[in-house]
Amino acid sequence: MPDLSFPPPPSRALSIAVSVALVVVWATIRLVVFDTIIFPLTYAIPLLVCVWTRDRVALWSMAAAFVVLHAWKLLVILPDGALADEMKWANLAATLLNIAIGGVVVHLLIGLRGRLDAAMTDLAAHHEELAQQNEELTQQSEELANQNEELQAFSEESIAAATALQNRERLLDALFEAARVSGGEHEGLTQIVRSAFELFGDTCCAAAVFESRGDVTLEPTALAVNGVSQPPADLVPGGLASLVFHENRTAALDDVALRPDLAPASLPVPVHAMLCAPIRFNDTASGVVAIYCSRVHEWRDSDFKLLEWLADLCGRLLQTLRLQAALRQADQQKSEFLATLSHELRNPLAPIRYALKLIDQGGPEDRAIGVLHRQVQQLVRLVDDLLDATRLSSNKIQLRRAHIDLNAIVRHAVDALMPEVDGAEQRLDLRLPSAPVWLDADADRLSQVITNLLNNAIRYTPPGGRLGVDVSTSGDEALLSVTDTGIGLDVADLHRVFDMFTQTGGPGSGGLGLGLAIVRGIVDLHGGRVEAHSDGMGRGSQFRVFLPMSPIRRADVGPAIDGAAVPARPQRVLVVDDNADSAEMLAALLRAYGHAVNVAYDAEGGLRAAGERAFDVALLDIGLPGIDGYELARRLRGSQQPALRLVAITGWGQDHDRARARDAGFDAHLTKPAEPDAVLAVIAGKGAEGG
Repeated sequence: MPDLSFPPPPSRALSIAVSVALVVVWATIRLVVFDTIIFPLTYAIPLLVCVWTRDRVALWSMAAAFVVLHAWKLLVILPDGALADEMKWANLAATLLNIAIGGVVVHLLIGLRGRLDAAMTDLAAHHEELAQQNEELTQQSEELANQNEELQAFSEESIAAATALQNRERLLDALFEAARVSGGEHEGLTQIVRSAFELFGDTCCAAAVFESRGDVTLEPTALAVNGVSQPPADLVPGGLASLVFHENRTAALDDVALRPDLAPASLPVPVHAMLCAPIRFNDTASGVVAIYCSRVHEWRDSDFKLLEWLADLCGRLLQTLRLQAALRQADQQKSEFLATLSHELRNPLAPIRYALKLIDQGGPEDRAIGVLHRQVQQLVRLVDDLLDATRLSSNKIQLRRAHIDLNAIVRHAVDALMPEVDGAEQRLDLRLPSAPVWLDADADRLSQVITNLLNNAIRYTPPGGRLGVDVSTSGDEALLSVTDTGIGLDVADLHRVFDMFTQTGGPGSGGLGLGLAIVRGIVDLHGGRVEAHSDGMGRGSQFRVFLPMSPIRRADVGPAIDGAAVPARPQRVLVVDDNADSAEMLAALLRAYGHAVNVAYDAEGGLRAAGERAFDVALLDIGLPGIDGYELARRLRGSQQPALRLVAITGWGQDHDRARARDAGFDAHLTKPAEPDAVLAVIAGKGAEGG
C-alpha cells in the first residue's frame, strides 16, 4: 500500500538551527560578498524554507532579522554617495514590502501545508481502514462459502428428516385423536405402543408402557409384540425402566448381555437391546415408555428424540383423558348440587306458602307463625352456608378472635339445638370438664362448627339413636368430640366427607353437602384440625376437632356483652329500601318496639325525609335505584344531622362490602335477612359490625 502522507515536520531545534544558518549565510552574502549591491527581492527566498519546517516563529524571526540586516547595510555599511538618500529610503521601503509580502505568503503556505497534511493523513487512515475492511470481507466471504456448503448438506439432511417426521407426525396425530375419542386410557396407550412399530420399523420387536403406582413401583398398562397388542399383566418392567423412572431421564442399553439385571422379564420374544424414556406430568416422571429390540443395536440420537416424543405424547394423552374425566365428575357433581339446592330451597317454601294461605283464610296464626319462623330460619341457614363456602374458597373469612371459654360456647350451641334433638326422638349426652377451656378464637365461628357437626349427627342418626358431645384437653390442645349411633361412614368416605358438596348418603339425604366443608375451613383458620372416624356402615360416626388452647385466666377476660336490648327511649328511625315488603315489615317491627319510623323507597325520598325532620338512626339498603346506598350515606353525612347513626342493611355481606360501607360513613353493617334482635341491638347503639 503506497504511503499517502507527507513526512512529519522537523523538530523545533532543527527548525531553529536551519533558520539561524540561513540568516548567517544570507548575512555573509549580502554584507561581505556583495557589500555594495542591493537585491531587495531575494530576501523572500530563504523564508520559503519555513514551509518545510512549518515554524511560524522562525518565519517572522527570520523576516525581522532580514529587515535589520538590510537596514544596517543601507544605512551603515554602504559607502557614502553610493546611493542618493531618496534611493536608500525607497530601497528600504521596497525591501520591507518584499519581506512582509513574502512572510504573509509563506505564513499562508504553512497553513495550507498543515491542512494538506491533515487531509493526506485522513486519506491515508481511510485508505488503511478500507484495506482492512477489504481483508475482513474477503475472510468473511470465505467463511460464508464454507458455511453455505455446510448448510446445503444440512438442508438436504433436514428435508429428508422433515419428510420422515411429517409422516410420523401425521400417523401419531391420527393415533392420538383416535385414542382421545375412544375416551379410555388403556385404548389410547395401546394405540401408542402399536404405533411404535411404524416409527422404529424392524428395530422394534416389542413396546410397552408402564405407569407408577404410589410413586414407588411401576406396573404395565399397555404392551404390543410384533405390532400386536397383548395383555401386559405378567410383564415385569426390569431394572432399566425403573432406573429411568426414578432418575427421570432417557436411557438405553445396546447389549443386554452386558447388564442382564436391567432386562425385563416375561416378554414372549428375546430382548438384546432396549430404550426407555420417562412419561412426565409437570416435569415429574409418572411412567415409562420402553422399546425392545431382538438384536444388539446401537441406539442413535434420533432414536432417543423419537422415543422422548412418543413419551410426551403418552403424557399429553393421559393428561387429556384424565382432565376429561376431572371435568365429567365436576359436571356430575354440579348437576347433583343444583338438584340438591333446588330440593332444599323448595322444601321450606312449601310450608311457608301453606302457612301464609292459612293466615289469609283466618286460620290459627300461632301455629302458622311458628312454621314461618322455622322455615325462614332454614332458608337463612342455606344462604349462610353458601356464602360461607364462597368466602372459605376465596380466603375472605376474617376471624374476630377473643378469649373465650369453649365450654360456654358448646353449652350454648347444644341448648339451641335441643328442640331439634327432641323432635328427632334422639338422646344427647353432654360431657364438659369442670374447669374452663380457654381459647383465642372467634366465638360465632366456633358455635357454627358445633352446630354443623350436631346437625350432621342429627340428620344421619335414626330415631332412638344417641348423640354425644364431649370436651376435653390434652397438653396444649382442646378436643371437641361429636359422636352418633347413626348410619356411619365407609372407609373411602372418611376424607372425602370434608369436601365441598359431598353427601355420603347421596342426593336428597338432606343439606347441600357444605356443613362439614365449612367445619374444616373454620377449624383450619383457627390453626386446628378435624378428623372423622367410623367403624363402618351402620356403626355410627365420630368427628373430633383439635384446637390450640390459650393460657388466659378467667380474671383476664372482661364481662360478657349482653344480647340486644330495647333502648331506654324510643328512637326516630328512617328506613330506606326499594323492596316495599321488606321496608314495611321492618318498620312494623320497629314500631312494635315503640320506635317512630319513616319509610322511603329510594334515595331521593330518604333525602327529602331527612330534610323535613331529624332522625336518630337511618337503616339504608345499598342496592337502591339511581343513587345507591353508599352515595346516600355520604349525602346524609353532609346534611345538618351530625348525630345521625347510619346502618347499612343489605344482601352484600363480604368483608370488602363492610369496608366499603365504613368508607362511605356507615356506623354499622347488617346482612339481609338480619336477625330482629340484631336490628334492635344496632338501633340501641350495640353491634357496630353486626351480622
